Amino acid sequence: MNNKKYTSYFKLRRVYRVGLGIFAALFIIIAIVTYYGQNTGNFVIGVDDIAYNKGIVISKDPEFKTQGSRVMANPLDNVDAVTYSDFSGLIPKMVATPGDFKDPYGYTYLAFTFYLKNVGSEVFDVSMTLDVVEDILNVSDAVRILMIETNNQNGAQTMYMYQKEDDPAFDYSIYVPDYIDEDSPLLNTIKFESETQVCNQIIRAFRPNDVKQYTLLIWLEGWDPDCDNRISQGKIKMQMMFSIIGEEEEE
Repeated sequence: MNNKKYTSYFKLRRVYRVGLGIFAALFIIIAIVTYYGQNTGNFVIGVDDIAYNKGIVISKDPEFKTQGSRVMANPLDNVDAVTYSDFSGLIPKMVATPGDFKDPYGYTYLAFTFYLKNVGSEVFDVSMTLDVVEDILNVSDAVRILMIETNNQNGAQTMYMYQKEDDPAFDYSIYVPDYIDEDSPLLNTIKFESETQVCNQIIRAFRPNDVKQYTLLIWLEGWDPDCDNRISQGKIKMQMMFSIIGEEEEE
């Protein structure tokens, strides 16, 4: 095992501290903001007005005793760069924890579970988009986004890890610790759809009373070559939205 790898990683973690806060503006459904030393509010995930009026609702409560068109996560400050293996063993607990999850060992990253339900009377195809709407100092180059989708009808679970394409290309299998399995999501990420869009997924045939559970994790990846002090005062905002395909709101 190469000790230089660990020296580099922990040195990076000491020098690179940013704030991961959440900011909701009137025109933004979700905004995830990272920048040095400041808290900017809450992390909001929502459905658009058309979808909400047709019965697509969102909640932090798996029983949907409270529901609406948006949910909010608590903000975090002074976020250290971490890596997937720092918290991967806790993922089952994150998935089982509604709302915010706080790391018991002091690692700082955003982990939040919410639920989407069709309480209407029609079957819809629903789109979920996650977009970068502001990226100062290219913070998105070092961010990782892990989305875990759970079908509450049959328990099926799908995991997606997203990262921006490295430029120049970077071979993580050479530099990350030897104990990380070659099948690790860290080594098999899905690249952003474009420079500004993280992903665009479709929920097909979302029927009345169907429920989808999402666990979203966002962190600054310590093994990323772009995770250094060059972005320590940068900022990134992302927007997440659920809408009914064919009936999206006009911008």
